[in-house]
Amino acid sequence: MRALFVFGLVFLSACTSLPPSGQKHQSQLKQLQAWQINASIAAKSSHHGWQARLLWRYQHPSYYLRVNAPLGQGAFSLRRDADGRVSLQTAEGDTLTAESAEQLLSEQLDLNLPLDALPYWIKGQIAPELNVSLQQVSAQGYLSLLEQGGWKIEFSRYRPETIAGKTYSLPHKIHLSQADYFAKIVITRISDHP
Repeated sequence: MRALFVFGLVFLSACTSLPPSGQKHQSQLKQLQAWQINASIAAKSSHHGWQARLLWRYQHPSYYLRVNAPLGQGAFSLRRDADGRVSLQTAEGDTLTAESAEQLLSEQLDLNLPLDALPYWIKGQIAPELNVSLQQVSAQGYLSLLEQGGWKIEFSRYRPETIAGKTYSLPHKIHLSQADYFAKIVITRISDHP
């Protein structure tokens, strides 16, 4: 009976709040407002699959994201300026705009990626504007599983990275899933924003 009670407490704490070590780690990540990553991404839905290399320069709240698919399958860049304006430039040189990055990717490229939340998830951080239904942390206090905004996010391969003179423990592998959509991001390099 006692084991069932302890399990219930652990389960409830995983659903409602982070332990002190997790809270400390999340607080440290809030300080990281500018970074650059190089990564590979693979995405798959019930009707198509997609792979690419990406370069993402982020300085809250603006960013530049360059995506290159292999073997000439296409490339695009996405920009968000400090005022929230979003534009997508295609490989053909066309520039498109929309209310949100998610809308542009969905309408123009049939991609479903939560770009407003990804800058937080890339760091292993909870996105502040989305509801959380589940959160779990590792023994070190790092976010390992998050269900937020209808997405399930799994974080792994945490390593220390020094950015702007401070060291942060950041995930280097992130799995995202929602309904029939799945994406995997493998970060090969994290550095200071240029």
